[in-house]
Amino acid sequence: MKKIKWQEHEIQFLRDHYPENGVNFCVGKLNRSRPSILNKCFELKIQWIVKNKSFIDLNKFDTPKFAYLLGFLWADGHVQKKRPIVMLSIQEKDEKEIKELLEYSGEWKYHYNNKKNGKRYFSAAVYDVFFYKKLKELGFIEKSNSNFSKVLEVLSQENRKYFIRGYFDGDGYVAENKYKIVIAAPYNCDWSSLRSETSDKNIEWIIEFQQDDIGRASCAVISNERCYLNFFKYIYGGEFFGLSRKRDRFIFFIIKSLNRLNSFKNFVKKGDKYISRIKLNGKTHNKSFNSLEECMDYTEEKQKDLQTQSF
Repeated sequence: MKKIKWQEHEIQFLRDHYPENGVNFCVGKLNRSRPSILNKCFELKIQWIVKNKSFIDLNKFDTPKFAYLLGFLWADGHVQKKRPIVMLSIQEKDEKEIKELLEYSGEWKYHYNNKKNGKRYFSAAVYDVFFYKKLKELGFIEKSNSNFSKVLEVLSQENRKYFIRGYFDGDGYVAENKYKIVIAAPYNCDWSSLRSETSDKNIEWIIEFQQDDIGRASCAVISNERCYLNFFKYIYGGEFFGLSRKRDRFIFFIIKSLNRLNSFKNFVKKGDKYISRIKLNGKTHNKSFNSLEECMDYTEEKQKDLQTQSF
């Protein structure tokens, strides 16, 4: 394809507008591609630098949604070492729910790209000196080898659970076949702040180390049924926002775990209720529960009854 020569008025437009407004603004005005504009600015040494403007509203820092976003950035975000740029890249299917939180925090620039695995990714970035300095102070640049205690210190007690929720949405998953809740991180991750923050919630973590052909990882793991529920209640207490697919999968995982305990049969969620077929006095009945906690309490009572009968 023949390259279209840059005109003098276009170059002047870049000099006047790119530093303050960035590449997306120039794409719309010049009718040129994003790579073309970025390459020309690199050639001309025109930098996107806005020294005195903050795109992120730091007044919202200690709020539930901003705390969640901080947790998500701790998991999946990238803070550059030498330039005040904060970046995030996620699968496109999660765009809507995460973009809502990004827009709550301030003005981000967005674009899409396709990875070699065939999946389409949604990316966001912001150039903000003030936000960058704040994240740097809180340890975001060294997060692969440290803990998030500094972040928790600047958040109220109520908002810390939203940070943990965002962190779980970014790096956590349900290992259904192994009956585990897992948060994966770099091999040298320091888990002390996670353990400390959740210790009074009766949530026990086991630290496991994994190594394969892809690389090494450190994982914080929950493998106890009561701890599943305690962690679920902790991170999803209060207003809900974030990745609904993660929450829904967590719910069905707890249901599957309850079925495994043999207290229930055909345990399902219907609307706001949980229903199971239960044998009582030799007959099978439908039993309805209002919450997962109620289901867990019933299960533990049944387990105690069985232990008493065995003696």
